[in-house]
Amino acid sequence: LIGRLAHHPLYRALRPDKMTLAALAGTLRLCVSGDKAASRIPVTATLNTPVRTLHRRAVQVRTAVRKARKDLILEVVEDTSYAGGGALPMEALPTVALHLKHPSLAPNPIAEALRKSDPPIIGRISENQFLLDLRTVFPRELPHLIRAIIALS
Repeated sequence: LIGRLAHHPLYRALRPDKMTLAALAGTLRLCVSGDKAASRIPVTATLNTPVRTLHRRAVQVRTAVRKARKDLILEVVEDTSYAGGGALPMEALPTVALHLKHPSLAPNPIAEALRKSDPPIIGRISENQFLLDLRTVFPRELPHLIRAIIALS
């Protein structure tokens, strides 16, 4: 079967290149090398972040924004993230989100403004509320997130 696949016309178009194979090999080496390796792979680090850590990050963002903008309301809320590919997320994960309320902007304009920040910030709207899932924000990105929220006009 492998031999037949190697001779199929699509093989040339779909085969992984050397860089892809090197990245895959490096990732697999990390996976089998020990417990701390998972934290060096961004997707596994994200999926394995404890809810209490996400809560601390949410509180950190809320506190920083409150110092600069008394008119913005950020509520720390329990939520659910979904891991999986494309249109069919497969795994529900507990998470923490920030519910952002602006005195004059509805959820859609908030989402649009944050998407236009550099780099873009992607939240979601659920039940007419704008939410930012902290599971999708790396610690190094928190200062940018705080600045972008404060800059909302």
